[in-house]
Amino acid sequence: MSKNNEIINGKSIGKYCLNWTLDELKKHLPDNYFQKELPNALLIEIPFLKFWISTETNRLEQIGVSEGFGAKFLGKIGIGDTFAKVKNIAGDFFDEPYTYQLTNYPGICFELKEEAIDEDFDELVNPIEFIYVYI
Repeated sequence: MSKNNEIINGKSIGKYCLNWTLDELKKHLPDNYFQKELPNALLIEIPFLKFWISTETNRLEQIGVSEGFGAKFLGKIGIGDTFAKVKNIAGDFFDEPYTYQLTNYPGICFELKEEAIDEDFDELVNPIEFIYVYI
């Protein structure tokens, strides 16, 4: 699998690496990126990817990927997969507000499709909508 298709917890998604400066990130972005100022970060978006740059450190602290990017965690887990697959491959997980994190892999979390969340919600059968790596 090429580096452009890898998700590495606490490190990178594809060619984009955590801890880059804003200038380093911009060298790898297309000209038509979207930029929005948040209270403690600068959010940059391109198709299928979001980047959060800390306004305090000027460093890339979080990267998110959505459907269409095709990257995989551990070479097997990607957007649209169920959490049953995640648990089978990566082991135990725990629920944090809005995301699921892996016990044995710090620096990565998963967000499931919102429309699937209700009183009968079973995270093991619902698909992953977003994958994030973070410092």
